Amino acid sequence: MLLMFGALLCGITYWSSRASREKDWHYWGVLALLFLFLSLDENIQFHEKIAEHLTPALPTDLNGFIHWSWVVPYSVLIVAAGLFFISFVLRLPMLTRRLFLISGLVFVTGAFGLELLEGYFFKLYGLDHIINKLLYCIEELLEMWAVILFLYALLDYMNAKRIQLSFGRELHQPQL
Repeated sequence: MLLMFGALLCGITYWSSRASREKDWHYWGVLALLFLFLSLDENIQFHEKIAEHLTPALPTDLNGFIHWSWVVPYSVLIVAAGLFFISFVLRLPMLTRRLFLISGLVFVTGAFGLELLEGYFFKLYGLDHIINKLLYCIEELLEMWAVILFLYALLDYMNAKRIQLSFGRELHQPQL
């Protein structure tokens, strides 16, 4: 749900920055699509389906580190996204830039770094071992904390840019 909210906020920022003809408006649209993809992937486990097909094709699992083989193609996507967004992020206001970078680092550490360790310990001890259970909890905690930090940074940015939303209709007094 948090990722979908991130997609919504990035989409709103996209429309606002596009309407005001800001230089980097298209980056917000790509960010919105990226968060939409991550939200859908989290719900339908698309990365797990990739792993089902990729794992048998790999010559090794590197002692379990890439047992969850979806990390291979997703790491390529992370590098590509990093290269695509770096100039944009560097042009953001200092607080937004710092929070975006920290949240991205925390998310990648949780989603990928701990996934690599989980695969290693899975191979050693199995899925139900206490180490894997702890790593899984820490992984999810880091991912959620990273998204919350990103949302905070984005809301702060939207506030600084005076991007406002209003929901509902104005109530009009009936005229007699």
